[in-house]
Amino acid sequence: MLSLPLVLAAALALARAPAPPDTPAAASRGRVTEVVDGDSIHVRLAGAGERAGRRAGVVKVRLYGADAPEKDQPHGREATRALAALVLDKEVVLLRITTDHFGRQVAIVSLDGRDVSAALIEGGHAWAFRRYLGRRPGDERLCALEYQARAARAGLWALDARKLEAPWVHRHDGRGREKVAAERSVEDCVRAFEKQ
Repeated sequence: MLSLPLVLAAALALARAPAPPDTPAAASRGRVTEVVDGDSIHVRLAGAGERAGRRAGVVKVRLYGADAPEKDQPHGREATRALAALVLDKEVVLLRITTDHFGRQVAIVSLDGRDVSAALIEGGHAWAFRRYLGRRPGDERLCALEYQARAARAGLWALDARKLEAPWVHRHDGRGREKVAAERSVEDCVRAFEKQ
């Protein structure tokens, strides 16, 4: 039989443990203060005092489900401008999904009830990011939006196909290029994130 002190110590340890990284936390609100690139922003959380300093209450956020071209890739600057036009200096709602290896919140970002990642993908400014998809119901719609943008030749999809490279492939010196090249449909995109 366990002693009461051991049971209490275990209960306290569990209570202090952070929530699992894939468990969505409560939504928070804030104003976008900076657009870093086509899929990363800084948000000053509501209630964060201005007097505490310029960076106080500011969180770094990686958009969940979207992967925009890097700044040195074709359409990278255009993707950054598209995100800035959409959210800069505006009030957004964040629903944290996880934290990435850079310490950024990976969050669903909503503006006036609209998913910002979906808007970017639909406009052809980002790919559906297979690495994080599948952590919430309905993620396959992001794959569908990507393939609709491809068919419409919207945004980056208007570029010469030889210039297109998925951002995650670009960041890893071409590793995974053949997997992306083999995708031909929404179903292929969904299968890619289901294998993660």
